[in-house]
Amino acid sequence: RVLEVCALVIGPSTCAFLAEFGAEVIKFEGQRGDNMRFVTPYDYFWKNMSLGLEIQNHNKYWVGMHLGNPKAKELFLDFVKKSDVVVDNLTPGRMAEWGLSYKELKEINSRIIQLHVSGYGSWGPWTGRTSYDAIAQSMGGLSAITGFEERGPIKSGVWIADWITGLMCSIGILSALNYRERTGEGQFIDYLQAENVIRWLDWTWLYAFKTGKDRKRSGNRDLSICPSDLFDCVDGWVALAAFSKEEFQGLCKA
Repeated sequence: RVLEVCALVIGPSTCAFLAEFGAEVIKFEGQRGDNMRFVTPYDYFWKNMSLGLEIQNHNKYWVGMHLGNPKAKELFLDFVKKSDVVVDNLTPGRMAEWGLSYKELKEINSRIIQLHVSGYGSWGPWTGRTSYDAIAQSMGGLSAITGFEERGPIKSGVWIADWITGLMCSIGILSALNYRERTGEGQFIDYLQAENVIRWLDWTWLYAFKTGKDRKRSGNRDLSICPSDLFDCVDGWVALAAFSKEEFQGLCKA
């Protein structure tokens, strides 16, 4: 059972991944509501619910309750007693202000796992700075290597820094659950969005470390595989990739 105290994308997507694989997720939505009710472009659908809210909040139970309220805190702690995981992506320290820090949750349930995810973590000079997807793509280095060399950096067309951070957070929670099965101990996980982006830039950071140079943008080309490109053809764009000699021969024959 997962208790979600989240809004926007990272936290809700973390819990959505867990829900899709069978976890019981209970979402606690504060008095202002999850901002994703309003930010998705183009259209609103059934009862004015936006697509952005639906895509990462399905398979969940919902409770409208602001945990800063003393009565709400009391009810939430009752849930903690019989739950496994608490997830929040609030401003670092907000849960502690409400008396819901990991230390306090652990007193209620010694086996509880709490994951807090934010842009820059709970400690350090940038703690508390707001991080959105475009900022995380930039700070993590993804934007710098995306796009064409003769043009400026470009961000991904989807909130990839949010979604992959959510996926990695869900993996962290599963790892903590596995650890708890072996040891009986819960734990606190502090996850950083910007640092997470760095993790999945393949060989970029090792190249920079070894050579002292930045990786250049290469547009539609894959620098390791030829061909592995997008081509503008007379009847539309075509994606081609041939890794081995046999695949290249087959491509030429086709």
